[in-house]
Amino acid sequence: MRQLPVAFPPALLGAGSWREIMQSLDRHFGVDAGVEAPARAEIAAYLQRAAGLARGPAGTLRISETAWFRREHDEVPPRTWKAAAVKSAANCGACHPQADRGDFSERNIRIPR
Repeated sequence: MRQLPVAFPPALLGAGSWREIMQSLDRHFGVDAGVEAPARAEIAAYLQRAAGLARGPAGTLRISETAWFRREHDEVPPRTWKAAAVKSAANCGACHPQADRGDFSERNIRIPR
């Protein structure tokens, strides 16, 4: 099953992290996620307005490395992250089937076995 891209809520990272991410979209975690300049400027401005307070060490680019993420997922055993259906903490859709719609609610969690 194809993993759909997830647009993460901007409040999960600080403004500096989003700025750095937007400046390196051509090599976004191994993928070219580049967009045309006008769209990039609009997205960057939105992320700056909606960014959260510092969520992790300066320069944190992975939401899965923030203290918030670790607290929210502290009950997930390490073997789950390595399961074939999950593969990594970046694969939100593996356990949150409505992640592509921005729904990460606990009532919808389905942890693959």
